[in-house]
Amino acid sequence: MIKICVYCKKEFEIDETNGVTRRKIYCSKLCGEKYHRSFLKGCKCSICGNSRVPSAKLCRKCSYKHRRTYIGSNNPRWKGGNSAGYLLRICTEILIKDNRDLNQCERCKKDGKISMKGGLDIHHRDKNRDNNIVSNLMIVCKSCHKMLDTNPIRHLVRCHNCKNVFTMNESTFKRSIIHYCNHQCYFDMVGKYDYRKKVRKGGIIC
Repeated sequence: MIKICVYCKKEFEIDETNGVTRRKIYCSKLCGEKYHRSFLKGCKCSICGNSRVPSAKLCRKCSYKHRRTYIGSNNPRWKGGNSAGYLLRICTEILIKDNRDLNQCERCKKDGKISMKGGLDIHHRDKNRDNNIVSNLMIVCKSCHKMLDTNPIRHLVRCHNCKNVFTMNESTFKRSIIHYCNHQCYFDMVGKYDYRKKVRKGGIIC
């Protein structure tokens, strides 16, 4: 099949069976580059006058400067500053001014970086996202943030077996009067006591 080059108007032959070569409109790669350069000369930026992409109205530098002017309340899509990304940026700037460590969780001391996808979050102690004072902000990891949001009330409890003190959330605390710090302590006490008969193996429970 014979086609005519868009740039130099010369005839060139292509293979009809090949789908890639069938879509060619230039006889060579050099003609394609020259055609695009000549096409870009007519496309100029409306601000600085430099060459731009035909699908855009501004060049890269001017589009970046133009985009920066539409941040915050200047943007027509402004929703009052309730988006998660905007709050994260504002709270991060507040914590930087307070000289807080932004690379470590304040509860479990886990290392990371503040981001939307993963790492560390910024937690509001009073659950009010509009209250962005320094004393109300807390840098936590994802697991600690989930724990603080779902179970904000924690109780200090003494294990019935090993007598160690540990923390327990509100829902687990109300289930039973006797508490254990782990499964091992629970199974140790089950082996010592027979709760159905309420007697100890070898004596009465006092």
